[in-house]
Amino acid sequence: MTRRPGHTRRRGRAASAAIVAVAASLVGCGPVAPGASCDDLHPGDDGEPHDAVVVLLDVADNRAAAADETADAIRPFLLDALETGHFVELVAYGGDGADVVTSDCLGGDDLLLVDKRNETARQNLMSAGSELLTDEVRSAVLRTPVADRGSPLRLLARVNERLATLRSAADVGDVTVVLHSDLLASSDTDDCLNADGVTATAEQATAMVERCVDEGQLAPLDGARLQLLGVGRRAETTSQTLLAAHLRRELCEQLAGGCLSEEADGDDAAPGDAPEPTGAGDPTTTTGPASTAETVVDAGRDDA
Repeated sequence: MTRRPGHTRRRGRAASAAIVAVAASLVGCGPVAPGASCDDLHPGDDGEPHDAVVVLLDVADNRAAAADETADAIRPFLLDALETGHFVELVAYGGDGADVVTSDCLGGDDLLLVDKRNETARQNLMSAGSELLTDEVRSAVLRTPVADRGSPLRLLARVNERLATLRSAADVGDVTVVLHSDLLASSDTDDCLNADGVTATAEQATAMVERCVDEGQLAPLDGARLQLLGVGRRAETTSQTLLAAHLRRELCEQLAGGCLSEEADGDDAAPGDAPEPTGAGDPTTTTGPASTAETVVDAGRDDA
């Protein structure tokens, strides 16, 4: 059942339930910052190879605060694109059984670059352009209907197709895939990333991702680096936090031979990122049923 804007998806509870599903629509260029438009940031093909960034948003909460958090986490990649010139594609998804939400401004086929020789004009367009693109990400989250069941699986499963499309349309250099997801999926049991009822251990996370690869639900990224942001952001229990962190490590290792960087380990962690588990001393207990408070909140969401 698709939810109207302002809805949040239940968390896939490491050993507790969370349920998620969606319907989506295309998102065009979001609110335009004064003095800038999408066209201003697309100078055209200069005949040189440029890096690309594919931004995947697993939207489990489309309220304003979550949209702001997500946009802030993605903003550094947008600034780098405007500064050095990147192809950037944005894809958002709110749950099971729905089409994805895409962006005209961040469609991946046009080079993003602030190309001004005058330094003042360049700085002005950098400022306006960064606000425009950040608002584009924010708008995508706000406009993505969130369903009661969902998983980042669909986004990750199709990423190699997107990479092939990018490379066929432009002279692409290095590619970075950025997935913003709490990794607390609640979906069908056939979904290899479904976290419902899963014991929060490193071994269980390894088995989950190995299953993804062995069954062909996921494949190693085709010549791309991986970055995971927002991991464990909606966690309410220690088990949820641990499972999300274990899954982050396994997805990075098995799909990309390690993540682009490990922000979650230090002070530069992206908003809401879960810390990495320490390893041998990790708690291995499974979370029990939701607390009374959490149950009441979830019941309220069902009525939203």
